[in-house]
Amino acid sequence: RPYSLEEIRFNERIRDKVAASKAKGLRMGGRPPFGYDIVDGKLAVNVDEAPRARRIFERYLELGKLNALEREGVQGKRWVNKAGAVVGGGAMTRGAIYYLLTNPAYRGITRHKDKRYDDTHPAIVDQDLWDAVQARLAEGNASQPKTEMRGEGARLEGLVFDDRNNPMVAVHTKRGATRYRYYLSR
Repeated sequence: RPYSLEEIRFNERIRDKVAASKAKGLRMGGRPPFGYDIVDGKLAVNVDEAPRARRIFERYLELGKLNALEREGVQGKRWVNKAGAVVGGGAMTRGAIYYLLTNPAYRGITRHKDKRYDDTHPAIVDQDLWDAVQARLAEGNASQPKTEMRGEGARLEGLVFDDRNNPMVAVHTKRGATRYRYYLSR
């Protein structure tokens, strides 16, 4: 069914309120990033976790590979949810480590959709370390290992690019005996 004018206006007000709150650095729910806690609705540095979060950035630069960092058994954030249950704290996966290393919250930046708001909370990582890690991550994308999901010998690999001019990667999936091939942006 189509939305009524009243519902559209309500949704617009909510969207605008969320955007204004993000611009002020307020958290709109969810688990805080590793190294941070939520205090008075904003991110505050967790003095026990912050050095470990910074060390993950430094260690990545030393090792140069997400897989190597994952094998070291990097422990994730442990926290108590609203129901009072302790969650998290297990070994981080390669994807979780990558997300941590690319999360601008560690530079004191809050993001909302395509906008970024600087200095909304204290930074854990300085600009030099951040830039070095981002450059190293960008280098590593070109030589991803072939995995079961990667398409072997895809005809257009290296020739197809996304809207940001990044090369697209061939992947496939199987449904029964049929294999479906497609390209994904990195």
